[in-house]
Amino acid sequence: MPSFSKNEVVLVRYPFSDSTNFKIRPAVIVNAPHVSQDLFIVALTSKLGIQDLGFKT
Repeated sequence: MPSFSKNEVVLVRYPFSDSTNFKIRPAVIVNAPHVSQDLFIVALTSKLGIQDLGFKT
């Protein structure tokens, strides 16, 4: 299994809700290496507007 580091950007398969297909999207690893080899990732997006941050325009 490949090793990953905290703050590393990786490409992840995100399945569609009906599980028939997937898209490959970037994500950031936010946990340090652990003996369990589980990864905690956060998806990256470029489609963030001011309303998404809770501000009213």
